[in-house]
Parts: sequence; C-alpha cells; structure tokens
Amino acid sequence: MKDNWFAAVLMHRWVKYCLIVAGVSILGLLMVDFYRSSKWLNYDICKKLAVVALSFIAVPAIISVLKSQSIHHCPWDLQRYGGYVPYLRLFDSLPDDIKA
Repeated sequence: MKDNWFAAVLMHRWVKYCLIVAGVSILGLLMVDFYRSSKWLNYDICKKLAVVALSFIAVPAIISVLKSQSIHHCPWDLQRYGGYVPYLRLFDSLPDDIKA
C-alpha cells in the first residue's frame, strides 16, 4: 500500500493538513468571539474549544518532531515489507550503512 493514493496521500498527508486547518480555524473563531462585544460562545465552551484546537495543531506537530528524532523507519521501508531497512528492536542501534 506504499504507492496507494489512499494510504500515501490522503491518510498520511491530507488528514494532517485538515487537522491543522481545523485547529487554526477554531482558534480564529475563538479570537473573533473574544474581540466581539456580543459573545456567541460562553466561557466554558471557549475553554473546551481551545483545548480541542490546540490538540488539533499540537498532535501532528509533536508526531513530526518525534519521527524526525527517531532512528526507526516507517514500516513501509522495512525489508520484511519490501523496503530496504532491517527491522530494529526498540533499543537496537542503527547499522552504519543506513541513515536515520
């Protein structure tokens, strides 16, 4: 499924973009509501929406940072699934000829 459009493009790229856009949109709505004299949302709903919006933004960002700092490759790159990288256990070191 590495070259499958659904898995490679839609699920790995566009879902992340949609989460970030939804989070930024909710934060924008909260900022507009904060500066309006007549409020649309009460304080409790604003707090809950702020947590959801920050989660929509923070989760993809944290996952990207963790993936960039890990020596482990995507399962699509593992030899057992047709890739080029050997399987590594959690605390194994990366072979010299393979880039993290």
